[in-house]
Amino acid sequence: MNNESIVNIKDKYFGSLLGAMIGDALGWAFEDRSNNVSRNAQIQRSFLNWTRKSGGKFYLHEEEITAGSYSDDTQLIFATARSLQYKNWYSHFVRIELPAWIIYERGGGGATKRAAESWSNGNQPWRQDKQSKENIKRYFDAGGNGVAMRILPHVFYCDGDLEELSKQVFLNGISTHGHPRALLSAIVYAWAIDYVRSKEEALGYGELIAYLLQTKDRWSKLPEVQNNKEWRESADQNFGGKYLECWSEVVLEIQEGLEIAYTAVRRGLLDKSWETLNNLKCFDKSVRGAGTVATLVSLYMASKYAADPANGILELAGLKNADTDTIASMAGGILGTIHGTEWIPTDWLLVQDYDYARKLTTALGYNTKEENTEPLWSSSNNKRFREQLAKIKLKQDIQFGPFKSVTLIDVKKNRTNIKNLNVTTYKLLATEGQTIFIKTFFKSATEDKTTTYEAKKKENQVKNHSLSLNVETIENLLNVLPPNIKLATALKLISKLLNELSQETINIDEIVKRHVSKSIDKEQMNNLVNFIVKNISSN
Repeated sequence: MNNESIVNIKDKYFGSLLGAMIGDALGWAFEDRSNNVSRNAQIQRSFLNWTRKSGGKFYLHEEEITAGSYSDDTQLIFATARSLQYKNWYSHFVRIELPAWIIYERGGGGATKRAAESWSNGNQPWRQDKQSKENIKRYFDAGGNGVAMRILPHVFYCDGDLEELSKQVFLNGISTHGHPRALLSAIVYAWAIDYVRSKEEALGYGELIAYLLQTKDRWSKLPEVQNNKEWRESADQNFGGKYLECWSEVVLEIQEGLEIAYTAVRRGLLDKSWETLNNLKCFDKSVRGAGTVATLVSLYMASKYAADPANGILELAGLKNADTDTIASMAGGILGTIHGTEWIPTDWLLVQDYDYARKLTTALGYNTKEENTEPLWSSSNNKRFREQLAKIKLKQDIQFGPFKSVTLIDVKKNRTNIKNLNVTTYKLLATEGQTIFIKTFFKSATEDKTTTYEAKKKENQVKNHSLSLNVETIENLLNVLPPNIKLATALKLISKLLNELSQETINIDEIVKRHVSKSIDKEQMNNLVNFIVKNISSN
């Protein structure tokens, strides 16, 4: 490859990163689960400050999101790009990146967070001897867009080797998701990016979708990767020996979606975007978060707006009742690959960590690092980091996860209406250039350390209460527990806690201390007890 080609590919890579980041930043505020409480009801070309509610019912607080900030989509693209600088990129991704991401994630999906938590405890999320049957089932049922949204860097590192690209995307995907919808959609998206990456002339109307339809027999193959026997056995067991059958069904699902998109794009001006998006299930609450939907929607809109990328991203980012940050980010990745950086409006260059994206682009093809031999960044590392974070001062450095060090540059107290709840947001800048935000939660107690959770303001004891836990609450409660804890153990623990927390007088600290074990540490136990107590209602 000559120097001119290298420069062009790097510009496409930079453009793809920026397109994905911009789509993410614009769409995050309008995502169906963003909990945006600001008055910014309509999309605008410039980035806006906005406020979101976070923490669920029991840790509810407001979080100020500054203009141009991105969410988990971009965070995981960066994590993938950093990993690919190592020869043992997969090991780095699952042992360092995912475990550390848990405590700085912004808007992360449930499947990815559960898998990251499992990796932080040194366990593969599909291991039958390390996970409960329920957790393994949840892993293999995970068909969301959390894989497709993060795999863009693999395309540029594989440099046109499609077989290797499919293998790498598959490996990246199974670290968090097990269902063919998540894995196949990511492969299709990667093939689409690769096609426009190597294309120098203008993209024809519908050309990209036509290419994917023509190459179905190639991208639809289940990748064969080494040392994958245990995963395949677990997959077959979970699917009753019919994993390949499910894979084939998803191939047909994607093919049908591509045909819908191709027909619509070929209509030209007669095509009605909303109608086609509806046919692609973009607004269907039950499936709009699926990897297949995100991939098909992004392919359709990128094809439709190939000559007008800025407006294409804006339209997707401002949709109502859609997973706007992901679909705008994925379409932005395609459009950025087509056009490089020349199409980007000046205002959008203010996206968070623009310079860091440039730095990652510069590293493409150079300075590939030797194998990373760093030990697992574990849940105990995360716990220790949180404890240190509360003690350091502004402009002080601290080592964290995949970064050489991070510097504390700002501390803010979050607004909350829950009594005794204190939420603090720490803003840090990594030596490498990425900005990360980490929140800590603290519930203050009375002087005798007996916490009052109900309306009896002058009393320090919890008296005469009954527990009211519905099915949804119990499911949420199980999510608070570590993913590797066995169901029988979890239910036994919950039963004991329910009994102890229903007594006339309780001491939260003593209950937490009594039940800490190898399966659940003090911080996790404290979260569990707080969750249960918050579901106690007066007689």
